Amino acid sequence: MFYLVRELLGLLIIIVGVGITTSPFWGLALWLYKRHQKKMNKINGHLD
Repeated sequence: MFYLVRELLGLLIIIVGVGITTSPFWGLALWLYKRHQKKMNKINGHLD
């Protein structure tokens, strides 16, 4: 059980590490996604 937790923790550290190194990309992706969502909301005619 502890081995599994340690494995998942290691994987999480790797994901976070990659996330930090590619943070400008993620910021851009998130900005584009939010812009796209706003556009979709206008088309659908509902805000949430």
